[in-house]
Amino acid sequence: MIEYLRKGYLQILKGVIIGKMRMQSGFEPYAERIRHVVTDKYHCADLPVMAGLNFGHSSPVFILPYGAEAELDIDSLRFSILESGVV
Repeated sequence: MIEYLRKGYLQILKGVIIGKMRMQSGFEPYAERIRHVVTDKYHCADLPVMAGLNFGHSSPVFILPYGAEAELDIDSLRFSILESGVV
């Protein structure tokens, strides 16, 4: 991911979602570090970032369909997939 950041891909994203880690401890220390990298290091303070979601290797396991339109609502802390992930 760091290589993508260095190439400037972060500036063209409309939002970022990050799954939670599979561990018993809280996610907040990691979320703070992610916010710091996005806002301070890469100067993308307006980029919506939502972290600690249940997808990927977390439990419960939730699969994100590639290419499906989605909505990230930071104000209400909601992430929604707006269309079917299968045809």
